[in-house]
Amino acid sequence: MLVEPETNGDAKAAASDGRGRNLPTPSVPTPALAAAPRPPPAPLVPAPPQPAPPPRLVPLLPNPKKKALVIGLGSYGGQYNLPNARNDGRDIAAELQKVECGNWKVTSLSENDCTNVKSFTRAVDDFCFTLNNGDDVLLYFAGHGSEYKGCNRLMALDGSWYSLQKFYKSVGAKARQFVSIIDACRSSPGRASPSQSILSAAGMTGGRSIFLFPCESKQKAYESKAGSNGRFTEAVLHELRTNPDGRIDGWFERVTAKVLMDCLDVSSLTDLLNLHGAIPDTAQRPWMQKSSFSSVPINDPNP
Repeated sequence: MLVEPETNGDAKAAASDGRGRNLPTPSVPTPALAAAPRPPPAPLVPAPPQPAPPPRLVPLLPNPKKKALVIGLGSYGGQYNLPNARNDGRDIAAELQKVECGNWKVTSLSENDCTNVKSFTRAVDDFCFTLNNGDDVLLYFAGHGSEYKGCNRLMALDGSWYSLQKFYKSVGAKARQFVSIIDACRSSPGRASPSQSILSAAGMTGGRSIFLFPCESKQKAYESKAGSNGRFTEAVLHELRTNPDGRIDGWFERVTAKVLMDCLDVSSLTDLLNLHGAIPDTAQRPWMQKSSFSSVPINDPNP
């Protein structure tokens, strides 16, 4: 027979509740640790510069609402050839297709498209057929031209004439904004009355339209003395390359100054201003007409 060793009664009472259930031994509370001192605040230092955001991706496809028709004709034959006019058309088309200039969808007519007025008209009508209401439209032409009884005309390669007014009327009903840049002579057999507005003749008095010509009525346009472009186109190309977000009508003063400087063999704007009042009437002077609106940049992103 085994005999339990005697134990202290108090210890038994503490270990049992009288029903045979053992109770947990009471735990001894641990003394609280003293709180660690709060470290002093860190000194304020400027955040390191953030890296520049990646360049914005730009669309590579032409803008479907900005449509340009570009024509450069030079092979008129013999003394009437204009070799720079072909350069003008090629260079203007290249600039307009750049994103900086608005990523225009450019249709360039070849000389084969403009051998006579019939083929010229057909090619221009094909372009007009692609236009939708609200498009921005730009026309550029370099070649021979004239003005007769208030109508500006462009010469096909066989010497026949295409009326600009016909094109203006086709575009006027659809274009949100229309820009016409013509690098051609405006000489004519008789004095063309400047009172006959191109805007009214083209039916565009209520639209947003601007017309830039290389010279005044009854004047001739000339090639640049040093470059491979027309005198007027050379100045327009400079604006396209250096100021594409400037207002189109804002180009006019700078283009005029560059044309006069080349015409008068003046090397600086200061020298040109010193000639004020002494510029001959025969000097080539660009000419502009526009509807009564503030024109937007040629690279306007919201056609």
